[in-house]
Amino acid sequence: MANKLNILQVNTLDVGGGAAKIAWNLFQTYNQNKHASHLAVGHKSSNNPLVYEIPKYKNSWYKFWVACSKKTKPFIGKIKGAGRAHDLLLSIAQPQSVLSYIRSTENFNFSGTKRLLELCPIKPDILHAHNLHGDYFDLRLLPQFSTKIPTILTLHDAWMLGGHCAHSFQCTKWKTGCNDCPNLSIPLTLRQDSTKYNWMRKKEIYQKSKLYIATPCQWLMNKVNQSILSHGIIEKKVIHNGIDLSVFRPTESKNKIREKFHLAQDSFVLLFVGHLTKSNPWKDYKTLEKALIELSKRQAKQKIIVLCLGQAAEPKKINNIEIKFIPYTNDDTIVAQYYQLSDVYVHPAKAETFPNSILEALACGLPVIATNVGGIPEQITQDTGILYKQQNAADLSQKIISLSQNKSIRKQMGVSARKDAEKRFDLEKQTKQYLNWYQQILNQR
Repeated sequence: MANKLNILQVNTLDVGGGAAKIAWNLFQTYNQNKHASHLAVGHKSSNNPLVYEIPKYKNSWYKFWVACSKKTKPFIGKIKGAGRAHDLLLSIAQPQSVLSYIRSTENFNFSGTKRLLELCPIKPDILHAHNLHGDYFDLRLLPQFSTKIPTILTLHDAWMLGGHCAHSFQCTKWKTGCNDCPNLSIPLTLRQDSTKYNWMRKKEIYQKSKLYIATPCQWLMNKVNQSILSHGIIEKKVIHNGIDLSVFRPTESKNKIREKFHLAQDSFVLLFVGHLTKSNPWKDYKTLEKALIELSKRQAKQKIIVLCLGQAAEPKKINNIEIKFIPYTNDDTIVAQYYQLSDVYVHPAKAETFPNSILEALACGLPVIATNVGGIPEQITQDTGILYKQQNAADLSQKIISLSQNKSIRKQMGVSARKDAEKRFDLEKQTKQYLNWYQQILNQR
C-alpha cells in the first residue's frame, strides 16, 4: 500500500494483557512499515516516546487534591491514619468517580479524553480503539470522535455489549436490556444492580456513533450482531489476531532450553500461559489442578512438570507431578522458549475470546488442549489440538493422557499447528488486513 497513514491506537495498557499485546504489535509493525503510528493508553508502562498516557483530569481541583494526597505517601505505614487520609484526599479529587462507584454506574468521568486527538504531533487519519474499559476513557465521546475521524473499534471481550461484564457466560440479557443481573461480581464488578441504566446509556451512545467494528473471531461478531452495538456500525470485519512468527517458532534445541531452565530431559512438560494464571477469573486453574490429581493416579510412573507462566506463586507437588508458577514477563523471546521446551500446551478457561497464548503455542509447533468456549474452537482444528468440556476435569485429564502416551501424534499435530499458524495467524497478515481496511475507509470518506 503506497499511502502513508497517521494512525492513533487507543487501549487501556501498553504492556500487559492480550489486548495490549495486539495493540502493541500493530503499533510497532505500522512504524516498521513507515506509517506514523502512535498509541494512547490509560496507564503507560513503557518508555516509548510514541506512547502517550491519556490524562484523566486536567482541572485545578483534581491537581490540587492529588498534590495533597502525594504529601501523605511518606507517612503511610509510619503514622496511624496516613493511608486513610491518602485515600480520602484522592476521593475528594474525584467526586464524580466516587459518585459513580456509589451508584454502580459505569465511570465515564475522564475529562482528559477530550484531548485524545491532540496527543499526536500530527492529526491522525485513523483512530483505532481496543479496550475502552479500565477507568481511563469517556465513552460518551465516541459519537464526537467517530464523526470527526474514521473510528475503528476492535473488541477483545464483550464489555461494549452489556451493562457491566466483560463476559456474560450463559446470561443473554445483554441482547434485550440488562436488568436483574445474575452475577454482579463478574468483572467489571458492581456494588448494586444498575445494569439497565448502563445498558441504556451505551445504547444511546452507539446510536449517535459511526463505528467500524472488528472482532478476532466469528463467535464474538455473532454476539455483536445481536447487541446494542449493532446500532452504530457502518462496517464490520472478522480479522484474526496475528503473532510474530519469527519469534514464536519451532526449535531443534528443546534439550538445550530445558537444560537452561533446569528441567529434566525425560519429563513430560505441560505449559499454561496467561495473565494471572492461578487467580484470573476468566481462566480455570482449579479444573486444571483437579485434572492433574487424576492424571497423577493414572500416570504414576511418569515424571510430569506443569509450568504456569503469568503469576508468581509457591510451587506445588501432586505425587509425581510438579507444578511451577512463573512470574509474568513481556519478553517474547523468553516466552517463546517456554513453548519450545514443552510437549503440550493446555489452556483451561471459563470464558475466552481469542487467546494469544493458543496462537503462540501453535506457532511454536505445540499441540493444544483447550476448553471448548468462546472463539477457541476457531483457533484449533482436529489436526492441531483437542477441545475438552468446560470445567470437566475428567475430560481434561483423559485428553492429556491421550497425547502424553503418543509422541508420534504430538509430533504430527505440532507440524500441522505451525503450518496453520503460518496460514492464518501471521502478524504481517493481520497488519495488511487492517492497513488495507484503513485505506478503503479513507477512500470511501
